[in-house]
Parts: sequence; C-alpha cells; structure tokens
Amino acid sequence: MTAVTILYSALVSMAITSTEDHIAKRYLEQELNAILAQEPSSDGQFQLPNTSYLNSFHENSANLPPSYLELGPGYHEIENTDRHLAIVKIPQSEKRIFLEMNEAKLSSLDQNEGIINSALLVVAGLVIITGLLMAIITARLLSKPIIDLALETKHGWRPEKPLAGAERQDEIGTLSRALSQLLQQQAQSLENEKSFTRHASHEMRTPISVIKNSSAVLNLPNCNTEKTERNTQRINDSCADLELIINTFLMLGRQSSESFEETEILLTPVVQSALKRSAHTINSKGIEIEILDPNNSSINANDALLKVALNNLIRNAAHHGHSTLHTALSSKKLII
Repeated sequence: MTAVTILYSALVSMAITSTEDHIAKRYLEQELNAILAQEPSSDGQFQLPNTSYLNSFHENSANLPPSYLELGPGYHEIENTDRHLAIVKIPQSEKRIFLEMNEAKLSSLDQNEGIINSALLVVAGLVIITGLLMAIITARLLSKPIIDLALETKHGWRPEKPLAGAERQDEIGTLSRALSQLLQQQAQSLENEKSFTRHASHEMRTPISVIKNSSAVLNLPNCNTEKTERNTQRINDSCADLELIINTFLMLGRQSSESFEETEILLTPVVQSALKRSAHTINSKGIEIEILDPNNSSINANDALLKVALNNLIRNAAHHGHSTLHTALSSKKLII
C-alpha cells in the first residue's frame, strides 16, 4: 500500500508539473499574440507588458540577459529556475521579442509550500491507513469461509452433514466438497477398521479355541496315537482356517476390486471341506448330514471369500443345530 501511495504521488507530481508547463506556454502564447496585434511605433518598437511576474524585452534592450540571445525562437524553460521564456521574431524584421514569465511570482503556491507539503503528507498518511484498514477487512472477508471450513472440519463434521460452503459454485465450494469427500472416505476407512477388528476377533475365536483344546488333549498323559493324529489334524485345519481368515480380511480391507479374483468353483467339495472342519461338533451332537446337489452346481466367486463364508455358515449351523444338517445347492441359491 505504501508503494502504491508513493507511485500515485509521483504520478500526481508529474501531472502537476506537466500542467504547469502547459499553462505557462499557453499564457506566453496569448501575450505574444496580443503584442504582435499592436501597431508598431515609427521606430518598429512594440509596447511591451511588464508586471511582477512578466518581463518583456526587445532584442536591443539593455536589461536583456545575455544568455537569452543564444536561444532561438520558441518556448524555453530555464533550468534550475522557475522562469519560462518565449522568443518570437517581429514580422518583416530580423529583430526578436523576449517574454520572460516568473512562475514563482505568478503563483502563491511556493509561499505556502510548507503547509501544502504537510497537507499532502497528512493525506498520504490517511490514504495509507485507509488502505491498510480496507486490506485487513477484505482479507478477513476472504479468509472467513476458509476459517469456518477449517473449524467445522476440526470440530463439527458428521458423516451425514456437508461442510460449510458446499453449496457454493466457486473455489470455496469446490474445496468444501473435496474435503467432505475426503472426510467421508476417512470415516469409512475407520469404520472398516473397526468392523475388521470386531469380525476378525469373532471369526478367529473358533479356530484358536480348537487349537487350544487340541493342544490340551495332546498334553494328556494317556493320549494315544489315534487321539494324537486326530487332534494334530484339527490343529493343522485350524491353522489353515486362521490363515484363510486373515488373508480374507486383509483382502477386504484393501477395498480393491482387483483383489477379488473370481473363478468357477464347484460347491459340493467346498461344502464337504467345511463339514469336515466342523466334524467334531457334528459327531459329538449326532447330527445327520444331507447334501442335495443333483446338478453338480458351480459358482463364479472368489475362492477365499467363498470358503470363509461357507465355513462360518456350516459352523454356526452345526453349533446351533440338533438332528439334521440339510444342504441344498444350486448355481443361484444355497440353503443350509
């Protein structure tokens, strides 16, 4: 703002100087025209005006400054002075007339230069202060939407509520909508992490319990070879289940469609594998197994996701069932 004020002051000063020169030139031109409009005397002399600010000389005048004689006809501004000079040739004569105007005496501005400079400084100060206040107010008005957006992002955002300024069609609106989308993605990622932790702990509890119980059986002193082989197999199956569950949840956590590679899978072998993993519960409760798959059904699915889903369904059915576990398969429907 200070630089603008200085530049403005310089431009005003240049304009004033140029205007003064133009006014002085026009004034001298009018005076010369008035002189030449007169009838010269018998000796070819004109009646020349002389005032406090205007001096007139014939070429042979004794009071004519010698330096003026070296100048040609036209308008001149004497350097380092407030004097303007006009020189014109008298018609039908080689003699010249000199008109000298003292700008300092013509105007009273120089006499009040101190007051004028003080007034200009006060005006410049007021312009600077006003400009600073306007800049501060404008900056606050421009930054207010950003500040409101930042505060709402930090304290008041909810997934179902758009951020302030989302309805605007300018840059603020674009920023608000982009931040809302980013926060929504972060909230969804956080919810996925919570869901992963909740479901992972639930799904991992069963194979871990199997491993724990089978290990306890293996540590019994009267554990024979048959029990050892059976419980060792249960531990191996549970470890495979844990690995499958962990890989499946990691796959789901990545949220990438490229991770879900699908292949054509026969349903009966997958169901039989899941029944085998729950065989201990099924045998202990005396549940009869019935699998209906007359068409040898298959499905396009991700192998890991399908195994986890069927293992979970059949494990729950075996845990909560009593007499018969009925499974009907087709390419469009699975009934357990």
